[in-house]
Amino acid sequence: MGVLAFRGAIRRALSKALATVGFPGGRRRAAFPSVRVALGLLAFFAMALPTLAQSAVILSQPQDVRAASSASANFSVSARDAVDYYWEERLPGTSAFGDVSSGIVGARTSTLTVPAMNWRNGVAYRVWVLGADGNEIVSDIAVLTVAMPIRIFSLEPYNVPISGNVEVTITGQTFTGVERVTIGGVDVPFMIESDTTIVVTAPPGEVGYADLVLTTGSESTHTSLLYGEATEAPVITGISPPYGQLEGGERITITGEYFSGAHLVMIGDETAIDVIVESDTQISFIAPGRGAPGFADIFVATPWGGGSLEGAYTYLSSRLDGLSLSAGTLTPAFDRYRTDYSATVDTNTTSVVVSPTFWDARQVAIIAGEALSHGQSSSPITLVPGENILKIRVLDQLSLDSTIYTVAVTRHSGAPPAILVHPADVIADKGGTAVFSVVAENAATYQWQIRVPPAADFHDVPGLPEVSGQQTDTLTISQLPASADGTHFRVAVTDWDRGRTIYSDPAKLSIRPAIRVDLVEPDSGGLAGGESVTIRGAGFTSEVAVTFGPQSASYTFVSSTELTARVPPGMAAGPVDVVVSTRSEDGRLPNGYTYREENGPMIGSIAPSSGPVTGETRVVITGEHLNGATAVTFGGVPALDYVVNGDRELVAMTPPHGGGPVDVVVTTPIGEARLAGGFRYEEEAPGAFVFSPPGGALAEAMAGEDYRQAITATGGTGTLLYSLEAGRLPRGVVLNTATGELTGPIDDDAQGNYAFTIGVADRAGTTGSAGYTLVVKPRGISVSSRKIDVPAGSTPLPVRLDEGATGGPFSDAQIVFVDPPQAGTATVSHGDVAQAGPVGPLGWYLKFLPAKGFAGEARIGFRLRSAVGTSGVGVITLVIAYDPEKVVEETHALLEGFVETRMGLVASSLQVPGLLERRRLGSGGETVSTSFSPSQSALAFNFATSLAQMSGAGAQDDQMPRFNLWIDGTIMAHNRSGDDDRWGSFAMLSAGADYLLSEKALVGVAFHVDRMVDPAEEHSTVTGAGWLAGPYGSFELGEGVFWDTGLFFGGSANDIDTLSWDGAFDTRRWVFDTMVTGQWQLDETTRLTPRLKALYLSETVDDYEITNAAGDTLAIDGFTSEQLRISVGGELARLFPLSGGMMLTPSIGVDAGLSPLQKWSAFGSLSAGLTLTQRGAWSVNGRLMLNMDTIGTTSMGARASLQGGF
Repeated sequence: MGVLAFRGAIRRALSKALATVGFPGGRRRAAFPSVRVALGLLAFFAMALPTLAQSAVILSQPQDVRAASSASANFSVSARDAVDYYWEERLPGTSAFGDVSSGIVGARTSTLTVPAMNWRNGVAYRVWVLGADGNEIVSDIAVLTVAMPIRIFSLEPYNVPISGNVEVTITGQTFTGVERVTIGGVDVPFMIESDTTIVVTAPPGEVGYADLVLTTGSESTHTSLLYGEATEAPVITGISPPYGQLEGGERITITGEYFSGAHLVMIGDETAIDVIVESDTQISFIAPGRGAPGFADIFVATPWGGGSLEGAYTYLSSRLDGLSLSAGTLTPAFDRYRTDYSATVDTNTTSVVVSPTFWDARQVAIIAGEALSHGQSSSPITLVPGENILKIRVLDQLSLDSTIYTVAVTRHSGAPPAILVHPADVIADKGGTAVFSVVAENAATYQWQIRVPPAADFHDVPGLPEVSGQQTDTLTISQLPASADGTHFRVAVTDWDRGRTIYSDPAKLSIRPAIRVDLVEPDSGGLAGGESVTIRGAGFTSEVAVTFGPQSASYTFVSSTELTARVPPGMAAGPVDVVVSTRSEDGRLPNGYTYREENGPMIGSIAPSSGPVTGETRVVITGEHLNGATAVTFGGVPALDYVVNGDRELVAMTPPHGGGPVDVVVTTPIGEARLAGGFRYEEEAPGAFVFSPPGGALAEAMAGEDYRQAITATGGTGTLLYSLEAGRLPRGVVLNTATGELTGPIDDDAQGNYAFTIGVADRAGTTGSAGYTLVVKPRGISVSSRKIDVPAGSTPLPVRLDEGATGGPFSDAQIVFVDPPQAGTATVSHGDVAQAGPVGPLGWYLKFLPAKGFAGEARIGFRLRSAVGTSGVGVITLVIAYDPEKVVEETHALLEGFVETRMGLVASSLQVPGLLERRRLGSGGETVSTSFSPSQSALAFNFATSLAQMSGAGAQDDQMPRFNLWIDGTIMAHNRSGDDDRWGSFAMLSAGADYLLSEKALVGVAFHVDRMVDPAEEHSTVTGAGWLAGPYGSFELGEGVFWDTGLFFGGSANDIDTLSWDGAFDTRRWVFDTMVTGQWQLDETTRLTPRLKALYLSETVDDYEITNAAGDTLAIDGFTSEQLRISVGGELARLFPLSGGMMLTPSIGVDAGLSPLQKWSAFGSLSAGLTLTQRGAWSVNGRLMLNMDTIGTTSMGARASLQGGF
């Protein structure tokens, strides 16, 4: 069977491998014949393994499963001669099966267990079964149906009169199986209209809420229906304000009567927003937006009828419904919400008439001082050659608001067309996009043309889905085929008046090959080769060939865009092509690498490559083998200074020199490197203007966003005047002629490449200009990340998340993460936020509440969402400062409370056996004692045993062993003031040995170790491990009176872990314990045990340091804590003999004491117990205890002990 399974596994693996290389049994194909042959041979030998195995046979197919939401669904298959199973799934709406999702159990077994989550509704499953002979068969398809739980979403109406007999429509989900409907416990008739709708008739009821319940065979859901006193239909008497903007958003108040229970308010055909029934006579709501201005009725509906007020509200608008000119066409087409347009007319058009179309007959338009009513046009408006700005001011129906429409009408000058910027050659990827653009003036029409080699003539670019802008200044071609390589494009530009046409220079389109080489670094070396170079490009795989000229090179595949190659030896000095080849094509970089005769110095680049003739320009020269440079010259003049920064870089200071390009020469001990014309000396003309930026590409802009770019010129005389000399600006961008600044919101559809020339002139007539290009990207969504300092002790102010973002307005903002998570709580709000100064602008704000004690960097990630899409993750970093003095003060208080609490726990847990215990244990009974009891601020579990206890069990009264070993353990749970109801733990393990000097004297030595964990505040924990060791003794002062005393020394090692600070500290401590105990038999069955105890503890904390994540360290002085605990108490017990040698002993105990050092307090305890004893064998004890002190600590609990001989 093992051979068969192995053979089947090989066959399955080969089946998948063959599928990837194109064998018929596979599902995917590739094109490597040699691999297919090799795998085919391997498959042949695998199939030829000797076996008598059988094919798998499916006995029972997987069945469709219906499961409740969040339950488990099992799909099973039964098969004979099966050695393996492989389940697959297909999501709804898709056609292909794939691997089952993660988290599903049984993907390689006969039973697949699927969590029935809602999103898995309709998922299909099947299984491949591998037979013992290595063949696979596939099962039938089974589908998972997830039964959604029954839910009620809403009632309409949600309130009814107490008389009932009102139809109520219930909406929700999974109503098909509803079998019963009750209202107030009464069954009511119902009708299931769909899986989401049920209609019922409400029965009579009482004033108040009644439970409405829907029940199926397996589940139910409910909501509340409100019953009220029947009243008259609502009456509307007034509305304020009676008007508002078309966009809505105003809060409106309506007055009248019988408004109680109103469930619907409408304004015209729209449903009111945020309706508030303020009283029986007043309702307020927010007016919704509407598509057109005019009057609107107000309607209010209650369970007892509806009331309306006709034409009570007026939607105002200062927008036009249309706008046209008697000559020229508006660009873009009219949109009532767009206010700026342009139009062009020929030189013979000397005037134009403006015709507005009003949205409402009560609107008025003012054009050139002339008021126009509905249906009127303006008088002819004279046009001058060039640009004419027409402004149309439109007033709303009540003249409360206005909108200004602007039309820039350009009257053509009659000058011939001119091309200012010709189309540039484009290199694009196969399947990519190419954009050609032209900048022309006096242009009326554009027509792009194409020439496909070897044809010599151009013809118009055809209309294809992949081509746009054939008759504009920008031509865009997408999904470029490889055959487009080498085609040329030009544009025919025609003027307005005379039909004159000019043609641009042709621009060539080149298609990058699928594999290409863009760069070799470094690009030169010696003939001996052996240098490591980086080859960058595209389309690389791990199975390419690399050559330098005719020589093959070894390489390492890094990525599809990068290879690392070892340069082979060269055949002759000079440049060679670098080629990266696949089996189907080559990527070639002509002259990509240069072999040199010797490995001498070489200059690759100089930056900057130009400077003034006065010299003193610091330049960086990069190349190879520059180490040890002995001279650097510029045009034969030595550099003022130079510094060699390694083999590939030196920094030099240019000397003065005449204007023009000069050779740069670096001389080293192994040769000379020269870069011809490597540096240009610039000579500034007297009085010339210097532009900033100095021309060229400006920072990219984005369509639909604000844009601001300062362009300034220095030089000239007096006031400067800026102008647009050539080209065009993106729509929406204007040039400030006084400052040269480009500003304005760019139009949503203004993406593209722009080229223009900005001119400047002074009052003396001196002029200058600079050419710029600007790329406007399509509108997208982005957010900006910021770092904000928060002063110590202050709460971070709200941070506006959409500040600096693009792609708004934003409809939503989401918190993605808070790092570290315990730093605090982050929330998002929308509105105008009151800050330290004036109210902040409307937007999305981050509100962050740091956790108590947090200091450092808190990183909050967020996303914004708008109609454009969802942004990437932006990060607000809040650097929350700390107050060192406050940190030291809080840490000191934390440790002081920890040490004091531990001292109290040590005091209550520190116990050593004395003469009284030795005599009781020596009289027999128990070998091991345990107890569970409360102590001050704690609950404790204790166990103890000793040699005396074990050897004394069953001994006679007068027998006590001389030498005793003992062990004692205590476990506590404690809580103290300031711990926020969090409980900590304390444990102590004690061991010792003592020797009986006589019947009245005992001496010994004890060792104690303890550990405590104290969760003092949120995110703050102090832990410590300590020890004590020393001698103790016990003496009988008189008959029945004993004195026990001990002296112990030790220390502890402790860790501090708070939200922002960590550290460690050590302590030194000592304890002196002394107690006088008596035992008197009041009668034969009554025993009194009084006790007087004093215990002194001292613990010194050494100086210590705490550190935060930023590496800041605070030094904190140590301190000493002391406690003196004096208490007096006793226990009264009575013995009741029982049959069989057993004894029942009830007891009560009381203790009271003072702690006068440092924090003075009084404390006391009350206890009651019951003991059952089998003399010489075992003893069972139970006790209840109550502890109190004057500083507010109270503890109570129970103590139990079991003693027995073994």
